[in-house]
Amino acid sequence: MSKYSHEDQTKIYSQLIGRVWADREYEELLKSNPRAALAQMGLEFPADREIVVKQNDSQNVYFALDAQPVSAAARLEVEQAAEFSCFGTVGTLGTAGTACGTLGSAASFGTVGCYDI
Repeated sequence: MSKYSHEDQTKIYSQLIGRVWADREYEELLKSNPRAALAQMGLEFPADREIVVKQNDSQNVYFALDAQPVSAAARLEVEQAAEFSCFGTVGTLGTAGTACGTLGSAASFGTVGCYDI
């Protein structure tokens, strides 16, 4: 199960995107050293997890596809969260979820706290 509630995940992701858009230095840190940048936001990942940051632009749109959860409880959580999914959560198609999940999906961002699924 996710370490963060859906509401917390949405809030954290919105804060992350807001900071990236407002702070060029933080954006560069997120691209060059995502682990350090995310730690500044209070997000920590196991050392054996690779963190890849890609940014959409006028020529490219990236989709991150999450692996299916292993546990039944985690699958149920994702299914319930998916009922509230929407496209373009942060305002632009392809922006929401790019760093942390699929396009605008409330369920995808849960991967930030779901190390065990």
